[in-house]
Formats: sequence, structure tokens, C-alpha cells
Amino acid sequence: MVYTEILIGLLIFIAGVLSIELYISAAVLEIIAGVIGYNVFHLEPPVFFDFIAQFGLLGIMFFAGLETDTKILKRHIRSSLQIGIMGYLFPFAGVFFISHVLLKYSIALSILISLSLSTTSLALVYAVLREQKTNIGESKHVILGSAMIIDMLSMLTLTLLIGYVSMEMLLYAIVLIVILVSAKKFGPRLIERYKGSEAELEIRFILLLLLIIPFFSEKLMVSEAVFAYLIGLILSDISEHHEVLVEKMRGIVFGFLGPAFFFKAGLLINLSFFSIELLLLISAFTLIAYLFKFIGVYLASRNIMGDKKGKMAGLYFNFRLSFGIAAAIIGLSIGLLSIELYTIIVLVVLITSLISTVLLKLYYREPLELMEY
Repeated sequence: MVYTEILIGLLIFIAGVLSIELYISAAVLEIIAGVIGYNVFHLEPPVFFDFIAQFGLLGIMFFAGLETDTKILKRHIRSSLQIGIMGYLFPFAGVFFISHVLLKYSIALSILISLSLSTTSLALVYAVLREQKTNIGESKHVILGSAMIIDMLSMLTLTLLIGYVSMEMLLYAIVLIVILVSAKKFGPRLIERYKGSEAELEIRFILLLLLIIPFFSEKLMVSEAVFAYLIGLILSDISEHHEVLVEKMRGIVFGFLGPAFFFKAGLLINLSFFSIELLLLISAFTLIAYLFKFIGVYLASRNIMGDKKGKMAGLYFNFRLSFGIAAAIIGLSIGLLSIELYTIIVLVVLITSLISTVLLKLYYREPLELMEY
């Protein structure tokens, strides 16, 4: 019904207003809006909204790759690897212990839960650093590089978990590699040639690349998020030379497509079966995921950025959202996750992000000058 579309638009708009007024991540509030939409208003979104939400995931992960400075990342790769690996493996081990050893879940299910709760949202970390509005030097890129390493480890784990190899898949992989290499070689030239055109051909080119992702994702049994991130990484050079194009794409992704993805993620959270057992599981996973992530990042980064900044990094890296939710949605779609476990994962992702939001506001109200390299 038309009232459904109006209500969805209104809830997403209100979430955006509240994010500005309350200084809380819009993504967090959009998920909450989705939870309210399903559990209070019993919304059933139209089919076209599912497409928009799926495209929102691709857009978010595209920007995560696009905003990665590969040159600075290479310069500080050792520090980024150290923080990234520790920041991923610590919470992974803790959550896997609870899932497999204590709760007796299968190895595959335990791995999916562990990787979903061990991720770090590169997009959110970037947004928080950007909101500080201060010159933090190249430390910013060490932090972003570490977050990227965590995302890549998460993607690799998910790919190994849900994928298998066949001759047909190898052929599709070769075709995809040719497309990606061609995009790397000819993409910047095409964007330069047609920039500023009334037909917005450069935007159409990027949208075309993103639209072919679901096809190859299905054929190769690899998460769409992986390919979207790779395309963003391949075209990352355009962010420096084509600021107008990047801002146009940013408006499309974070003003339209992204909110639909997070809202849809919230719509999948059913609170009708909420119980004491569910609450205990959420509490246990939240505690372990948050503390182990904080400890892993702090231990790895304190010798690089100092004690105080190491603690701050521990808070930053507890922003999960994007890929954690994407992994949970994929697990739900392939039947590995039940709706109850999906709800637990998304709520833990949401709660840990809210905790970091509050703690950063309480203890780091003033912009911090991180050490220069």
C-alpha cells in the first residue's frame, strides 16, 4: 500500500534528523527505525525496496574501498596489519569459544557468528574520524588501514565459509578479473573524458559496475560486499581527482541507498519472541565481542599510537554495523542462521556501536591530536 512507502520514508527521514540533533550515527538510528517499522507498524516493504536495500549494501562497501588511500596504506602496512589482525582474531576467538564450545553450535555456524561479531565498519570509523574536524596526520590512515584489514579478513573468512570451487566458477572468475582489470585501466580515462556531462556518464559507469556484481556473486558464491569493496579499491584514485563525482555518489549512497539497507536490516529483527534466554545470549555476546575487540586493538596499537590513543582506537574499532550486518543477512538467506540468531547478531552489532558512540562522547569530547609519523 502507498501508506507503507510513506511511513518508510518518514521513519528514515526522522532517523536522519535525530542523527544530526543527537550526534548519533545515522546507520544506527536507521536500523532502530526498521525495528520500529516491523515490530510496531508491522511494515511489509514493497519488492522494489528490497532492490534498493541490496544496492545500498553495494554502495556502502564501494565507498569503503574508494576512501582507502592505498599509497599511505602501503607505507604503514606493518602497523595496520598488526592492529587489524589482533583486532579481528581476539574477538573471533572469544565469540567462537562461546558459540562452539559452550553453546555447542556447529563449526560453520560458529564461524559465521564469530566473523559477524568481529568486524569493524570502515565507513563508520571514517565518519567518526571525519567528524572530529582536526588534523590527525597519517595516524588516521593507520587506523583506516587497520579497519580495512579487519574487513578483508572478515570477507576472506566469509568467502571460505560459503564458497566452493568448480570449473564453471573458474571461468566466471576469469571473466570477472578481466572486467576488474579493464575497469582499473580504462575506468579513470572514461570518467575523465565524460566528467561534468549532462548525461552523468561517469556515474552511470560506476552504477553499471555495481549492477553486475550480484550476477558474479551468485555464480562464484562470494559475498557481493567483497566485489563492491574491490571495485571501490580499484577506483580509489578518482577520489583525489574527481571530488565532484565522489560527492554526487556520496549523496546517492548515503542519502538514499544506504538508509534503505540499514532500514531493511532493522525490518528483519523480530522482537515478538524476545525471552530471558535471548537476552542472556545477547548480553554474553555483547560483553565478549566488545571487550575482546577493545583488548586486541589496544594491545596492538598502544606501542604505535600511545596508551591513550590506543584506548580510543579500541572504541573506534567496536563500530561494526555494515559488514557485520551484511554477513548476518547472507547467513540468513542461505539458511545457516535462524531468525533468532540473526536477531541476536544484529542487536549485538547495534549495541556495541551505541556503546562506542556514548563512550567517545563522554571521554573524548575534544578532538585528539594523534601522533605524527
